[in-house]
Amino acid sequence: MKIMKSKIGIEELTTGSKAIIVGYKTAYGGYVGKLLSKGLVVGKTLTVANTNSLGNMVEIVVEKQLVSLSKPEADALYVTMLKED
Repeated sequence: MKIMKSKIGIEELTTGSKAIIVGYKTAYGGYVGKLLSKGLVVGKTLTVANTNSLGNMVEIVVEKQLVSLSKPEADALYVTMLKED
């Protein structure tokens, strides 16, 4: 896996994309605690499992667990995309 350099929002990823959590958007400060309680800490690798067609939910896999995120929770994450070699 190769780490891409840019910091992006999780909404820019597609199903099957892999990324590393690199931070949280300060505008969504109230959601950071929820993300931490779900195990979404800086340095964790995630895979996008599913995005709702309405755009109001994202499902990701972190450490072999499926985690559902509301749109505001997903929007609060900054990630760096991983690219297959």
